[in-house]
Amino acid sequence: MPPPLILLPGLKSDHRVWQPQIDALGSRSDVIVPVASLDCESIAGMATAVLAGAPERFALAGCSMGGYVALQIMRLAPERVERLALVSTSARPENPATTPLRHAALALARRDGVGAMAAAGLGRDFHRAHRDDAGLAALMVAMAETVGLDIIERQMRAVIARPDARLVLASIRCPTAIVVGEQDQVTPPDCSRELVAAIAGSTLSMIPDCGHCASLETPGRVTAALQAWMEA
Repeated sequence: MPPPLILLPGLKSDHRVWQPQIDALGSRSDVIVPVASLDCESIAGMATAVLAGAPERFALAGCSMGGYVALQIMRLAPERVERLALVSTSARPENPATTPLRHAALALARRDGVGAMAAAGLGRDFHRAHRDDAGLAALMVAMAETVGLDIIERQMRAVIARPDARLVLASIRCPTAIVVGEQDQVTPPDCSRELVAAIAGSTLSMIPDCGHCASLETPGRVTAALQAWMEA
């Protein structure tokens, strides 16, 4: 039997960011999306909360902020992770040039609501081929509104203060899949190339015409990569 699969959403997202993969992979594995564990002011706190509620052994996939948490789990309890997938993410610490953008996004959320913040970020979240998809836009707004401003503020502080995870990469020994959109503006492909260069035996899936929200923009491609990873 395949191990239970833990899927970690990104900033201001919930289980719906993984819904296409849940639908496809849930028939062969128990799928867990520990959204409540991501309500913390530090990446370490999120990782500790995920581990506290996780099975003894599991497969682990994280997208964006969820990838930061997954790498912290690999630092804390690598023996519990049977396989690892990192989607649209990075091992690097915060780029100081990005922090003012995050503060501006929070200011917008406080003034006009988190839905307005999510809508304003669609240009960075999606490849141009998907920016006019009303369904995807509505989903991003709905997830942000469900997560809520208080939790998003805590998550934002955690992301800004996240540790440099590059030192842990060489110690990862489990089967590892790395997936990224070719036009990802938030965690560009160079971040994923850095991951695959440092994690022995890892594989890289680069998805064309895809931005940062790969699991929603190109769900079939991401699902196929994760299916191959689960079966490897």
